[in-house]
Amino acid sequence: MEDQLKEGSRVATALKDRIDSFEVKVGDLQSLLEEKEMESHVSEEEISKLKVSLQNAVDVSVAREADTVTLQERITELDNRLKTGSDLHVRIKEMESELEKSSQLQKKLEGELESSKEAQQKLEDELETSS
Repeated sequence: MEDQLKEGSRVATALKDRIDSFEVKVGDLQSLLEEKEMESHVSEEEISKLKVSLQNAVDVSVAREADTVTLQERITELDNRLKTGSDLHVRIKEMESELEKSSQLQKKLEGELESSKEAQQKLEDELETSS
């Protein structure tokens, strides 16, 4: 589970880097579009293509950011599950320790019971012999 958390974190970082890269590309495309619009010899078709490219880049950036948020939520969920698992592991170890103590106490009590039975048998034998 910890490996999944590390992998998710690595993927989230990679996606964040790609989003940053897309944002730079969007800025570059906007600058290029502005330059092209200022030039009088640029055709309307080229401007239209640049606008489409810009919109596509923005759409990809928004989608990547949504993916990053989803991955961060998943990482948080996995982290919480890992903490819960760790807490349960500690509790299991505590219960195992309590069980071991109970087992030792049970053995001690069984030994005392056996000694008691032997003492009772001895008293019964003595009582029988004295009768």
